[in-house]
Amino acid sequence: MDVETFTTHAGFSIMLRPIILLDVFVVGACVTWLQQTVSSKRRARLLPPGPPRMALIGNVLDMPKSHLWEKAAEWRKEYGDIIYLENFGSPLVILNSYEATIDLLEKRSIKYSSRSTPPMVDELQDWTWLTVFTPYGNRWKGYRGPIQKAFNTPEVIEYKDIQRRSSRLLLADLLRDPGKHNLYVKSSTVRTIMLAAYGHEVVEANDSYVSLVEEGTIFAGSAAVPGQFLVDIFPWLKYVPTWFPGAGFQKIAQQGRRLSHDMRYIPYENTKNKILSGEAGQSLVSRLLDQCVARGSNSTPEDDALISAVAGMVYAGGTDTTSSVLQTFLLAMTLFPEAQKKGQEEIDRVIGNDRLPDFEDKENLPYIDAIYKECLRWNQPLPLGVPHLLTEDDTYNGYFLPAGTVVAANQWWMMHDPSEFPEPEIFRPERFLPAPGNKLPLDPSKVAFGFGRRVCAGKLMADSSVYITIASILATFDISVPVDEAGNPQPPSAEYNTSSVVNHPMPFDCIVRSRSEKAAALIVQSVDMHI
Repeated sequence: MDVETFTTHAGFSIMLRPIILLDVFVVGACVTWLQQTVSSKRRARLLPPGPPRMALIGNVLDMPKSHLWEKAAEWRKEYGDIIYLENFGSPLVILNSYEATIDLLEKRSIKYSSRSTPPMVDELQDWTWLTVFTPYGNRWKGYRGPIQKAFNTPEVIEYKDIQRRSSRLLLADLLRDPGKHNLYVKSSTVRTIMLAAYGHEVVEANDSYVSLVEEGTIFAGSAAVPGQFLVDIFPWLKYVPTWFPGAGFQKIAQQGRRLSHDMRYIPYENTKNKILSGEAGQSLVSRLLDQCVARGSNSTPEDDALISAVAGMVYAGGTDTTSSVLQTFLLAMTLFPEAQKKGQEEIDRVIGNDRLPDFEDKENLPYIDAIYKECLRWNQPLPLGVPHLLTEDDTYNGYFLPAGTVVAANQWWMMHDPSEFPEPEIFRPERFLPAPGNKLPLDPSKVAFGFGRRVCAGKLMADSSVYITIASILATFDISVPVDEAGNPQPPSAEYNTSSVVNHPMPFDCIVRSRSEKAAALIVQSVDMHI
């Protein structure tokens, strides 16, 4: 059988490998029977509106190959804020309004707090130790508790020195080799997380932990895209051996499973060995292991499983989204120099040029805070968030929502609704500043970090890391559009890589130049103070 391309309910292309013809008929008959049985029951109750569904495949052919969030915003004009889709019998609901999202994911969070775990995420690659993929329950609560305590309470103050040091080292990297800004932003983010979680100092941008988390999050993000692999639609394919024709997904799964193991255990075991030898500093891992000692025993296999998962989640989850926001910041400063200039003017007026910004300055830098909010709004790291799973039947505004429905919040539309954000394609931090007659719009931080019981546990940590980095870069560098040999501006395209769960700007060029000799000297001095 020739290779056929299918478009799945997340809008991504997948490849149907050669399958025995009899299997296709059997599976097709079973799915048809199941789809007709389930759909007949659902039709008895009013489902939310959505594009017409075809027999067997549902809305598969309606889905775009990418940017489903934009298509959902178009559907909103015809079907409203709640859109119902069905693909191979699996229901999907997209929420196109903040109000509906709050009503369901926040106010009814007990029903909407789980996750769908397709075979590539769970059984084949074993990513469900990452709390973002862990189904709601006791295991998830056991993972989330230590993260919540460490990073989303006043204890986050303990990490300010780490964040300050990482921002200063990033400035030094940019001063030395500004052309590698994409790499240095990633390594700076990993440096902060590695020090906080493991007490490990990332000295070089090519540190093995930087490459490990980058490769691992790519695999985890790809596995989490619904329907990215045919085995997620037909789970019985997980039993197909690697050598079978068309079973290339099994080789991908093997590589992903190795990365999952390495991300979870390599940093943890290395830290544990350093603790035993007295070489490790304070970190999340050291504190959790100290708790084991305090109760009169060394860590058990159960403790190792818990602590490695908790630290690994911080390592994986705290790097990808934060680096995406900072890359968006550099892109925005390149394309919208007027916003950059206003941010620099505020820093010069409030702080001067004899020192770098610090955390105590934040309340006096409202425009810098507005730049951060506009970065979250302008291009979201997670345009559809991380979809929730409805675990029991529900009704909303007269519509029936069946158990097993995947529910995605269209964060992109919430942040690009022109009635809330006029000219949403323009990067305009002023929209978040109080002014006479100016009604402040929805705060992007209420959307970007998720909803209900699944809200990001590291929000406070992420906020402070991004703030100190943005303020420090604006205080010391000018960012501008590159030019060709003839001096003509060559602005970056502002395209984003949307092939994974977390969106990142495509690698782009910009000119990063110190604002003055005094600014360069200030960077060198600040680094010397933190070494």
